[in-house]
Order: sequence, then C-alpha cells, then structure tokens
Amino acid sequence: MHHRVIPPQMGVDDPQDMILDDTSPVYLNQQAKPWLRNPDHPRRAGVSAFGFGGTNFHLVLEEALDEDHNTEKDDPVWSSELLLFKGENRQELIDQANSLISDLENGAEPRLCDLAYSTILRSHEQKESPATMVIVAKDLKHLKQSLTRALPHLKKEATWPLDNNIRIIDSLEAKGQQVSFMFPGQGSQHTWQGAEMTSIFPELWNACNEADRITKGKYPKALSEFLYPPSLFVEDEEKIQNDLFKLSWYSSVALAYFQSGMIDLIRTLDLQALSVVGHSLGEPASFHYAGHISREDWIAYVEKRMKF
Repeated sequence: MHHRVIPPQMGVDDPQDMILDDTSPVYLNQQAKPWLRNPDHPRRAGVSAFGFGGTNFHLVLEEALDEDHNTEKDDPVWSSELLLFKGENRQELIDQANSLISDLENGAEPRLCDLAYSTILRSHEQKESPATMVIVAKDLKHLKQSLTRALPHLKKEATWPLDNNIRIIDSLEAKGQQVSFMFPGQGSQHTWQGAEMTSIFPELWNACNEADRITKGKYPKALSEFLYPPSLFVEDEEKIQNDLFKLSWYSSVALAYFQSGMIDLIRTLDLQALSVVGHSLGEPASFHYAGHISREDWIAYVEKRMKF
C-alpha cells in the first residue's frame, strides 16, 4: 500500500476458470501493477498471518485519504543510475576516473544512487568546464568496468568503439543547442504502458487516478483496467491484450492521460523544450504543453474525435 503496487502472484500457471472470468472480482497478476485509487473508496488490503498451532491473525488495512501522494516514493531503487563527470580537460576526467576506480578497488561500497548524486552536485560546481563524461551504470561493478573501458578513450588510445552507456564530450559547443519534444500519436499506445513509472512517479499516478475519476461510468470498467488488465494466462497474452486495447476508442483517451502525466513529470524535472511537435493524437498534447489549450479541452477533444 505504501509503495502503491499490487505485486505479481508467483507459482500459478493455470488458475481456475472462475478466476479468469471477466466478471470475477478476483484476478491474478503476472507482473507488478500500479495500485490506483478507486474513485468511490480508499485503497484497502486484507492481510493474513498464519502461525503454528492455529494462531492466525487477519487485518484489513485502509489508506489515509489525506496521505500525501504528491511526492516521490521514499528512497526509490533504480535499475541504473546516471553519473556525470566534468573537468577543464580530458586529463581531469582521467584523474577523476582513476580516483574512483581506486576507491572501488580498495573496498568502497557507496550506494550507487548516492554516488550518482554526488557526481551531479560536483558537476554543477563545474558546469562551465568543457570536458564532460557521462556513464549510465547498473551497479558498482558495472561502473568500475565502464570507467576502466572509458580510460583508453579519454587518452585517445582506444581501438574499439565507445560503449553505448558512456559519452565523452570535449567542448561546450553543444551548449546553445535546444531540446525538442515529440508527442506520439495513434498506434503508440499499448497495455502496461509506463506501469513501473506510474508506480514510482506521483505525476503519472495522479494522472491515472484523475482519468479513472473523470471517466467513471463512461466505459464498461475503469480506464486503468483497460491499460493494466488482469493476466489471461494464455500464449501470446501481450499481443492479444494489445490488439483488444488498440481496437477500442478509449485507448486513445488513456494515451492522452498518460501523456498528461508525462508532461507533469517533465515539468517537475525542469526539462524545457524550445519547440514541440505532435504526430496524429500527439498534436493536441503538443498544443497543451505549449499552453494553447487547457487539459480539459485536450481530453474532451480526444474523446470526441475518437468516437467518429
């Protein structure tokens, strides 16, 4: 409940037919699912603890409706981290890489997220320094390996291509270049879109909750249940669910709400674009990002357009 995730059920390959029935209030997940709030009531969970000798306890938990869901989950663990190194020249980057490699070889075991944060803070102090190296690492072992493989490139001695998770820039010539956002359109939506991000970032979690609240009663079931459907336990499950989802006009409405959450997240991260472009249903998303239409008008337009 705290992490806003319904975990997958392990060890089930062939559930009973009554569970697979579309009308069943019970279902099983084969992958983690964002636990969204029902528009009619708080999120609730039953917890059972079974002990030896018949000592069993059962609890019903209910979320506090005044709980703050506008902040990121406490201490999220990411599958990878971005580390940024800055210097006046390549030699300074080489020195930083050698120093960090030495620390790791001597037994230093910082959390990767803390190490990444410290490199970001240090780079802010040297933001005008022209030499830059960026590494995306999965863990400390991967980071040490990446630093080691980056050194020959920093020294311009490498005879192999730079690894895809490493970038090295010598100057600030690209500083004046601007970023452009492109919003995808019809056909880009699919089931389980952004499931992990929705569980982590409140901007997306709130957007999905808003979608369920505003569209309540318009569809056979909550919009999020089409986006994150129960498992079918059949072959080609993902393809079947995606085909059914894309054939429905409300899948486009789900895409619009997901894009609205992404826009909120982009703004929270303070990512700014000089220009935006949208393809097909992405056009109204780009208009909204640019401030030309309200979110309400954007969603209403998508709903009316997709009914034709």
